[in-house]
This record gives sequence, structure tokens and C-alpha cells, in this order.
Amino acid sequence: MENKGHGLKKFLLAGILVVLLLPLVQQHVKMFESKPLKGFAVPKEQAFFTMGQWWDGRYQLRYEEWYNENFGFRNALVRVHNQLAYSLYDEAKAVDVITGKENYLYEYNYIKAYTGIDFIGYPAMQMTVDRLKTLQDSMEKQNITLIVCLAPGKASFYPEYIPDSYGPASDSTNYLVMAKMLSGKGVNTIDYNKWFMDMKPKSEFLLYPRTGIHWSRYGSTMALDSLIRYVEHKRNVDMPGIIWERTILSDSLREPDEDISLAMNLIWPIKPDPMGYPVYHFEDTTGKAKVSMMAISDSYFWSIFDVGLAPKSFSDIDFYYYFKEVHHTDGSPMSMASNETAIEDASGHQVVMLMCTEANAWGLGWGFIDCAYDHFVSHRMIDPKDKLVQAYENSIRMNEKWMQDIRKKAQENGVPLDSMIHMDAVYMAEQEMLKKQ
Repeated sequence: MENKGHGLKKFLLAGILVVLLLPLVQQHVKMFESKPLKGFAVPKEQAFFTMGQWWDGRYQLRYEEWYNENFGFRNALVRVHNQLAYSLYDEAKAVDVITGKENYLYEYNYIKAYTGIDFIGYPAMQMTVDRLKTLQDSMEKQNITLIVCLAPGKASFYPEYIPDSYGPASDSTNYLVMAKMLSGKGVNTIDYNKWFMDMKPKSEFLLYPRTGIHWSRYGSTMALDSLIRYVEHKRNVDMPGIIWERTILSDSLREPDEDISLAMNLIWPIKPDPMGYPVYHFEDTTGKAKVSMMAISDSYFWSIFDVGLAPKSFSDIDFYYYFKEVHHTDGSPMSMASNETAIEDASGHQVVMLMCTEANAWGLGWGFIDCAYDHFVSHRMIDPKDKLVQAYENSIRMNEKWMQDIRKKAQENGVPLDSMIHMDAVYMAEQEMLKKQ
């Protein structure tokens, strides 16, 4: 009996050792194919041993960071962990993803925007809108049409599925205040958010997916058609439009209709609703106006940009993604945005469009408005310090944690958010210039 018990202990110990060694074997031998995880991540570089990095601890730290992302079966174990969290606690193990009622998925930034947590205040918003109106008038004199597009937001579109713990809607949100001010000032505006909410009860196909954060392919195609018609009206031209053939209802979702669900990296993805996918083509360009466009937008423009909008309707497009990366339709590779290239592009296009969803309304333009105002309104050349200040302002707006600190400082000091951003950017620029002296 004792020998049997001793043998069982050995067997269990051997089993534990095998289980512990399996990840190491998988890492080096690749016995099983590892399905990559979805979502954005910057891979850690593999650490290479040097005596200097060993003694100061950098090698150990870098190796640990790399190993935590590359040990055997990591991706499978991440999916198991995420599935357990979701199935047992309705918890989404993806950055800022909130699981709503009936498996509707949100990003927290949209809920913050809907409940007014990120509201920048009336003075800051009024300053932005006043500048936009002045900028629009100045650009119009140079035959450039400035358009603001307020893309929809999932929290506003599906408030009924937001968990009750996040509180009620607010009357003072960046979107609501901006939309009212833009209309009052006469700024060229397409309010997709209001339009989508008006269409919600009568739309034949879903304008927003349960499992994604962006407007559906069906919704973005409608938005594209609306944009073309709006530009035609404003510039009094006839552009190649969309010929809508039919819409196919499908259970197999296409990008970006399940972008949040995929980023959750579950074993059993959330069952999506059937979505409508338009089948269409563009009119012949013969005899039609050739209009070029510069777009400064968040990710909502991607599903319009990537359908080959140029040269089928617009002649060419320069897409400034968050005023950081520039994506072109003329075949040139992606480049980094700068104030100089932005002014050059704005001056060389017939249409300049600023687009943002409600979660990003606080940062509309991401620095472009001030840059363009200096050029088209103030006719002021940007000196090196101003260029550095604007670069820091853009960096602040792109960094959520930094923005949270700035919002807090602005509230404590009773200063408009834009002013606080500028003050911090000036300080950072001055410190950098002092270091170079």
C-alpha cells in the first residue's frame, strides 16, 4: 500500500514537471501552431546579453518583458483567462472595453463623452468654434471649403445598453455643446451623430454593430454618400456619386464590425447580429468635377478612406490620422504629419474636412486648427519655439493620461482646457530649448 502511494506521488510529480516544462518546449520547438492575438500591441524587442546591462539590471528587466510576451502557449492561456473573466464576471480583458447589457460592447471613452465626464467647458469650446468660423471664412476666400463632420458615437446611439453604474446622460457634453455652437455660428457641419439617431428606429440595416465601436459598413457607406452630396452642394459641382445596387445581409462580419469583440481575444467570440453590406459602384468620372480633399480625422474616417474613394469620387485625398500620420491616395508612402506639410496640403486642396466621433470631440483637429489659423487668418510664420509648442500640444492631446492631468489642473486653476494645454506645452518647449543652449 505504501509503495503504491509512493508511486502515485512520483507519477503526480512527473506530471507537474511535464506541465511546467511544456511552455518552454513549445517556445523553442513550436509543437502546436499559435494563433496570434488581435488588437494593437508594440512587441518587445528580444534582449541580448552584455556585461554592462547585466550589472545595471537592464538585461534582466528587458528579458523579463520580452519573455512575458513570448513563452510557450501564451496566446492560448491569454484566451482562456479572458474567456473565464468574460463568462464568469462579464468582464472584458481588453483596454477600456466595457461589457454592456445584452453583450453590447463599448469603449469607456464613449461613455465618458456621453455622461459629460470629459467636457472641456463652454469657454474652451466657444474659442474653438469661433476660430473655426473665422478660419472657414478666410479659407473660403482662397476657394477652400472647410467642413466639420461630427461622426456618431456608440454611447449616444445605444444608451439603453450602457450599465446603470455609469450614470445618466449629461446635457453638457463636448458633442452637444459643439453641435449647437457650430450651428449657431454657421460653420459648415455634417452632424452624422444626430442623423444616425434620427434614422435608428427606421433603418432597414444596423447602423452600429453590437460587437464593434465604429459605425457599420452600411452606416459608413451612407455617410460617404452624404459627404459627396454635401461637397457638391457647397462647391456647386457635380462629382462622381455612389450607385447603390443592393445590400447583402450576412452573419459573417467584415471589418470593422467586430473590432472590439476580436480585440477581447476570447475562445468563443460573442455571437454578432447579422449586418448589412452594401454592393455599389461609383459613377463614371467623365465630365465630372475633380475635387481633392484633405481629411484630419480619428479612426472613423478609415472605413470611408479604405474603399477607394479616390480617385473614384474625389480626385485625391491626404488623410491626416489624428494629425500624426499622413496616408495618401496618390501612391506615395505614409509620412509623418508636420505643421509645414499640413499648411501645404490645406492650401493645395479644394476641401479640408475635420472629422471626429463624440469621444474625441474635445480634440477636434488635434492641433490643425491653431496651425491653420496662424497661416490663413493671422498670416504669421511659425518660429521654432511655436513649432515646438504646437508639437507638445499635439503630444498632450494624444496622451490620455497626460490629458487627465491637464483637465485636473485646468479645473483647479479655473483655466479653460485649451489654455492649460498651451501653458504646459510652452513650459515643456522652454525646458527643451534651455537644454539645447
